[in-house]
Amino acid sequence: MAGTGMRKFGKQNIKLTQTESTAKLHKRLWKIVSEYSRRKDATGEYASCVTCGYHTHWKELQAGHFIRASKEYTKYFPNNIHAQCPTCNGQLRGNIRNYTQYMLKRYGENEVETMRYMSNKIKYTWTEEELNKLIDDYKNKLKEMGK
Repeated sequence: MAGTGMRKFGKQNIKLTQTESTAKLHKRLWKIVSEYSRRKDATGEYASCVTCGYHTHWKELQAGHFIRASKEYTKYFPNNIHAQCPTCNGQLRGNIRNYTQYMLKRYGENEVETMRYMSNKIKYTWTEEELNKLIDDYKNKLKEMGK
């Protein structure tokens, strides 16, 4: 069956279900998307938080979602994820007021409203094939950036 695999735990072979395999792909993909999202607007090795302007090494920033990550359809949209400092992304829960201002300035009202609409109206479940394709796509984006 597609999406299953075998994993060895001690002396036992445990069959992975499709859900477990998909979860691992989501984790792999997020690691690459996170790096891309933090580096795409960096100058050299440094970037700024899009919501407060804090400037630091890109590794010290987080990849923050404008539309929360639980909305699967827009979860991996590059225009939905940007560099944020841990304070804005975590303690301030995305600092959404400032994030909204940033998004409107960068992408315009039409793009922001389209993303909001899609995230609320389209219920989506990623397939393993789609996740693998996104992994390849984001790896290529990083290579194109010379990273």
